[in-house]
Amino acid sequence: MKPFYCIFIVLLLLIAAPAFAGETVKAPNVEKGLLEIEQKGRYQSGSRLPKNHFEEFEYTVAYGVTDRWKTKFELVTDEDKKGDLTYRRTRFENIVQTTSAKDGFFVDTALYNDFTIANRSDSSHDITFGVLARKDIASFSHTGNLYVRKDLGDTAQPGINFIYRWQTRYNLMPQFQPGVEILGDTKKKNAFRDQSLGIGPAVSGHFGFDELFGGDKAQKLGYELVYTFGTTPATPDTMLKWKLKYAIQF
Repeated sequence: MKPFYCIFIVLLLLIAAPAFAGETVKAPNVEKGLLEIEQKGRYQSGSRLPKNHFEEFEYTVAYGVTDRWKTKFELVTDEDKKGDLTYRRTRFENIVQTTSAKDGFFVDTALYNDFTIANRSDSSHDITFGVLARKDIASFSHTGNLYVRKDLGDTAQPGINFIYRWQTRYNLMPQFQPGVEILGDTKKKNAFRDQSLGIGPAVSGHFGFDELFGGDKAQKLGYELVYTFGTTPATPDTMLKWKLKYAIQF
């Protein structure tokens, strides 16, 4: 392993341009000893948004503690009501894989939980529980997420959010995997027109360090790029999001 490259990649992830974030479709798979450093974010545009746009940035560190449990620490910044980019919340996340196709099960599944501590008066704490699933069929990978989220604290709004996400990806090659994503959120509303639903193309992939720099196969660089279109009046017209990831296996 080349320490210089590790330091370089960490700095790149910390200073990279706007990363698109909180809408990531999560896989249920866990790898013991895998350290992941990510920068994510999103840029939304639409007439219903302050200043006709909204930006969010996330910085995360995740680690596979066992072959079934992965934990993650996340810092989030986004635009406040004035449109200024400020620190908003800290999130603690856990994924516990419950089944694996490698063990003979039909589908990979996991249980999900996160707890968010807000840092601004326009935000509330929240807790989320969910189920993650993935199924590979031929050259396609299908991943789905279902969540329930409850706001907590003095500024919490009543009700429960139901959140759903879907990704279908064609595994053309490790470096380039095109697909499509669906990102939905009921936003505690009963009427569909008042809920959020974005659909659009996606592309992702990863490169081994041996391909880029030679030598070390334990390190990888990954990326994800998604562009969605709003399908309801309550959804931003468009959303561009990305994820940059550095991973190393210990």
